[in-house]
Amino acid sequence: MQRLPRILVVDDEARFRENLVRALHIEGFEAEGAENGFRALEKLMQDPFDVVLLDMKMPELSGEDTLFCIRERDLDCAVICLSGHVSLDDATAMIRQGAFDYLIKPASLEEIVEKVRLAHERRLVEKGEADASDIAPGTI
Repeated sequence: MQRLPRILVVDDEARFRENLVRALHIEGFEAEGAENGFRALEKLMQDPFDVVLLDMKMPELSGEDTLFCIRERDLDCAVICLSGHVSLDDATAMIRQGAFDYLIKPASLEEIVEKVRLAHERRLVEKGEADASDIAPGTI
């Protein structure tokens, strides 16, 4: 049986971040929060996370810049972008930059959990830690 992914929630809105971390704990995940991109990078370099839920609109270091730094440093994690601003161009750019997916806030907890599981499963298959036949059909 696969272990559940460790999740880092990166969002400058404290209430949203804390509520999502709490909800993910209730769902059985190990989750932590980071209040900005700089803190997220520190946490990712100290202790690996499997999936990062990354807000796009943050002061100082935007989600886009944070994603760039994650990929530039070759940090091994799947990134799911979250934004309250609907932009097909932004979503496309983030996917091209290596994000697994792009969700529009407010996304439901069920949608977030499903995307986290899909991202984690794909990551395990890509790393050779799981066989694609072990994954539910249509999920990777």
